[in-house]
Amino acid sequence: MAPAINVINIILAQLQARSLLIGEQETFVQNLLGTIIAMFEIKIGDINSGEACEDESYVQQGLLCISAVVIVNHIKNQGSFMCDCYERLEETDQQDVINHITTYMMVLIAGLQLVKVEWDGDNRALDKDASPVLLAQLSKLRHGVFLKDVLDLFQ
Repeated sequence: MAPAINVINIILAQLQARSLLIGEQETFVQNLLGTIIAMFEIKIGDINSGEACEDESYVQQGLLCISAVVIVNHIKNQGSFMCDCYERLEETDQQDVINHITTYMMVLIAGLQLVKVEWDGDNRALDKDASPVLLAQLSKLRHGVFLKDVLDLFQ
């Protein structure tokens, strides 16, 4: 898990820079989510069928699936001590370790999706999402959405 934790820690440290614009912070969070999803080969299931994955090499949590092979590879990348500890466990205990890591990753992903990057004067998160402020964000808005979500807030 160290490579994943290192990636997360680096991005969270970069997010604390006061010079970042709100739009840039949102991009950092979205990039972090994308990195975690790619790193653990997370698959998202079909909402209509309720099935996330049929492949037995994946651990399912809700509609999300994480590759058990990738999790084991992350454990083995920790070094010989962690690998030896994992290998000494019985198969049911190894599966419990994989399930705990899967649960942690799902909670992390769900929590990152709820992150609000705009803060009030007391450095507390606001209840509503930040308005788009970068030109790239504003140019993607439809005219009606721009009027309602951006201009109407300041009239």
